[in-house]
Parts: sequence; C-alpha cells; structure tokens
Amino acid sequence: MKCKINVHKLEPGMIPASDLLAGNGRLLVNSGIPLSGKHIRALKIWGVTEVEIRETGGYPQTEQSDTSGDGEVWQDPELLELAEKRIQPKFVHTDLEYPAMQEMFSLARVRLAREMARNPDLRDPPAHQPQTRTHGEILFGKHQSRPEQMDPGRLDFDSLEFPPLPLLTVQLQEALTDPQCTAARLAAIINRDPELSRRLLNLVNSSFYGFPFRIESVSQALNLLGTKQSFMMVLVFLFRSTFQGLKIQEMNLRKFWRHSIACAIAARTMGSFREGMNKERLFLAGMIHDIGKTILMLNFPQHMGQARKKAAREKKLSWQAESAVMGTDPALAGGMLVAKWKLPLILEHSVRYHHAPNRSLHFPDTAVVHVADILVHACSMHGDGPEYVPPLDARAWEILGLDPAVFALCLKKVDRFLQKSSMPSSEKS
Repeated sequence: MKCKINVHKLEPGMIPASDLLAGNGRLLVNSGIPLSGKHIRALKIWGVTEVEIRETGGYPQTEQSDTSGDGEVWQDPELLELAEKRIQPKFVHTDLEYPAMQEMFSLARVRLAREMARNPDLRDPPAHQPQTRTHGEILFGKHQSRPEQMDPGRLDFDSLEFPPLPLLTVQLQEALTDPQCTAARLAAIINRDPELSRRLLNLVNSSFYGFPFRIESVSQALNLLGTKQSFMMVLVFLFRSTFQGLKIQEMNLRKFWRHSIACAIAARTMGSFREGMNKERLFLAGMIHDIGKTILMLNFPQHMGQARKKAAREKKLSWQAESAVMGTDPALAGGMLVAKWKLPLILEHSVRYHHAPNRSLHFPDTAVVHVADILVHACSMHGDGPEYVPPLDARAWEILGLDPAVFALCLKKVDRFLQKSSMPSSEKS
C-alpha cells in the first residue's frame, strides 16, 4: 500500500515508495531508504511538495516496520544493534562524524541486519580457534621459510612478471587511433573472438543498460554505446580473462573480481551524476583499480602473505601493511601495469592514486574510484584480505559534490547486477 504525504508532514524513518527526484532529475532519495532529517530538508530545498510513502495497516511505514519484498522483517532494532556492534571494528580507520561516512556505516549496518534476519547463523560471532603453532609457523607456515626483508631499492618493476596485453586489445587501440576507422572495422576485430562477442552482447542486453529492444550484433552494440565506450567494455572482459588464467598463491580470485566489479558499478553510477564524466571509463577504472595486487602476489607471494598477516595482526589497512613490508603498494604496481600497456594516463592515475586522489592529475575520475572503493569495502563487498574500511578523503568527496543518497543507489545497482547480469561476475567463478 502507498499514500501521498505533504513534504511538511514527513517524519524521519518514513520510507519512500519510489525514487525521489528534484525538478532537474537529480536523485535526492532512493526508494526504500528511510528518510532522515537531512533528506527531508533537501526535499524542501529542491521544491518537492508531495512524497509517496509506503503504508502498513493504513499508516505510513517507518524504518522500524520496514519489510523486504517477501514480507521478511529485517529492520529489527535488536538486529540493528547487533549488526552495529559487529561492523564497528571495520571502521576503526574512518571518521564516523563525517556525513558521507555516517551514510556508509548506516547502509552497512542495515545490510548486515538484513542478512542476519535471513540467515540466523550469522548472528553468532565466528568461533575462536585456539592457536597451537609457534609465532613463526603462524606467520609463514610450518614448511615455509621466512621471507627476506624487502628492500624498496631492489624492487625493479621492469623485471617483474607482467601478463602481456592481449593482441586483440593492441589491434583495437591501433584502430581507434586511426581517423579513418569505422564501426564496421572495430566490429570485425571484436568478432574475431566469438566468446568476447557473446559477452559483449550479453552485457548490452542485460538490465545494466536496459535497452527496450534486443541488440543482435556487435555492430549494433557499437552504434548504440559508441566506439570508445565499447572499447572500455571489451577491455574489462579481456583483463578478466587474462588474469583469471593466472595461478596465484593465497589469493581468492573470485572475491577479488567480485570486489572489482562492485567498485566498477559504483564508480559508473556515481559518475552518472556528474556532468561530463565518461561512465564507461569509470567502470573500467573501478574494475582494474586493484589489479596491482595480482602483480605483487604473482611476483612476491611470500611478502604479500606476510603483509596480509601483518595487517590482520596490527589492524592496519592492507595497503599500509604492504607498504611497510615491501616499500610499495599494489596501487603503484597497478599504475605501472596500466602505463606499460600504454593505456590512457587518466586510467593510470585513477589506479595509481585511488588511495590518495589529491596526487592525481586527473582528480575527478580518481576521486570517484576512491569513494567507490571505500563504499564497497564498507558494505562487505571486499576483495581478498582484511576488511578494514579505508578513510575517506574529505576534499575528494566535497569536490565531487554528490549527495550521500547516491550510495544506496550504487548498492542497489551492484546487487541487481551481480544477481541478474551475464557479466563475468555472474558466472560464479
């Protein structure tokens, strides 16, 4: 049931039945997200006069009585309190007084409470496993020698093992730099790889793009998406195929790609609310922002394993522990790889500086990837390794000028994409 309420009669906790938009189409509040005092003030400022609210038993539905689509109650105060206690340690490195981080924390709390309602086993903390091994064995394994201390001066990136750039990518790059290049020529190159063509068509026909008709050919996809946007999507598939074939010790590639895809979708969604940003480039940047992890794991598995355990033991962020052990971090290695592959500088900086966006020459793109990465960590769509949420660069967030309500929309799109899309994430690999 739904009812319309004058904006001046709204109360915090009421739940909108549909997305609330300003007159210019800007998203103010996502449907299903309980209204806060800040939301209500924003609605008044933007001139919204009436809001359609969910109704339960003839009364406006509030946060405490919210239910999921199948009638399952998940906004239980006890579960919310338990979820808050459970996730609090993850945010130890963040400023929870900052509004954007408050919103991420609130979303993370609600998501965990909902999962606890669906799966009661999650309500009990993991059983503590007593340690029976010595300190050295815990760190490095019973039969694994302790790695040497990494000397940053010895870290020669030119000698590292890098996966080669796929030939198809090289051919596409060459075609795109040719002013005489046509969409038909690009389609012919992509069609040389039937599996790649299939994946591209599956993507453009998914709910991610939502075209009202079915796209039947690569040429049609190129015409609808544009050649550069299509190239970015093709790169996503090629990157994943290239790295999926690697055998990397102690790295859960399924979790890694889940985190990467979630970050990509969040970055693309946020970018859509800023004029002039290339959404597909942001998707690619989010997809490869942590690709340096695979490079360092491939070349220095023992040192990366040491860094991971150091992060867990000392409650450090993973990149901080990696810097302490190796003298560098995966973001730098990822930027080096992007540069080695001769991809655009804007992608290189989005990867290299996503932990420190103020150092980037292409600040807006890097800032979006920075925020998307933090959101995905906050809401447990993390990759392989410790779960601590990185701190948010306040300047990056303020310059982007986004409303924190965009976080809920990002998560909604991520969840829908991971569940329904035929993108690689849904292949359950």
